[in-house]
Amino acid sequence: MKNGSRFGKMVLTCAAVTLSCLLAACGDQGSSSKESESRVRKSAQEDQEGQKNSTFDEDSNWEENDITSENELLVKDDRMNPDEITAENAEFQGECGPNAHWYLKDYTLVIRGTGEVKKAPWNSSELDDQGLDSTRMIHHLIVEEGITSLCKDLMHQGWSLTSVELPESLTEIGEGAFWDCEKLPSIVIPYGVTEIKGMAFNSCDNLSEVILPDGLNKIGPAVFVNCSSLKSIVIPETVTEISQQAFAGSALKEIEIPENVEKIGNCAFAGCPNLETVIIRSEVAKLDKYAFSGCKKLKYVEIPSGVKEIGMGAFENCGDGSLKIVYDGPADLSK
Repeated sequence: MKNGSRFGKMVLTCAAVTLSCLLAACGDQGSSSKESESRVRKSAQEDQEGQKNSTFDEDSNWEENDITSENELLVKDDRMNPDEITAENAEFQGECGPNAHWYLKDYTLVIRGTGEVKKAPWNSSELDDQGLDSTRMIHHLIVEEGITSLCKDLMHQGWSLTSVELPESLTEIGEGAFWDCEKLPSIVIPYGVTEIKGMAFNSCDNLSEVILPDGLNKIGPAVFVNCSSLKSIVIPETVTEISQQAFAGSALKEIEIPENVEKIGNCAFAGCPNLETVIIRSEVAKLDKYAFSGCKKLKYVEIPSGVKEIGMGAFENCGDGSLKIVYDGPADLSK
């Protein structure tokens, strides 16, 4: 039903970040060769050209290359009251876990029950054949109290998703759960969630407001990679790990790392084009390689003296010569 593969999407992810570390040092997401880098850059250029071709012409309306669906022309406030969506009136419905069911009506998807959501049937080719296109027909997701975990790829490529409500009973958000939900503007993560798994909000282009809960311990790999509207975020004091590429390519302008963080992973903030200020409060055990590389506007970094290991290229290609790093610890910043 959806044409974009995980590998293809990660190639575009690397293109958007445009960093040597994501093409080389973080090479588990793609090739490090010059030929690969050339292909990535060419792909990004072709994508930009494609966007330019979808321009509005007042005389002929939308040009031939435009793919805007009728769903996108609906009023924004088309969310239904979940109490009005039942098994009797739902357009589509079914099981999504041992004790969980889903109901879809008028662009609103409701998940209710208890325990784990183990699968996302609304993404299946079988229902696609029956007329359910989840990329266009789901505008709102409401997960009701009692649900404790969301499965992998829950709303992957939910291109029309504009609102999400999550319950306080939730403790886990699965890998790639909201990957490529390009219209989603905000998300509030409930208090009980202790880990956000890898790529959960990867490439959510419109995501500008994220509220992380106290009690969160780990921000997984590439969770907010290429969130190009995410200009600020508060990392809770309870977080102990920020994994590789967690915020790479995002629009963050400044970031403060709280005291309990023990690890900042490879390329965690690499290629953030607007990042200017980094304050690290934590005596982190290790600042991994290329952690902030390619942040061209980075001007000021403050690192506690207790940080004893700073990986290779942690601040490579940063600041255009104007970068000031305040640090008097034992690690070698020149490598």
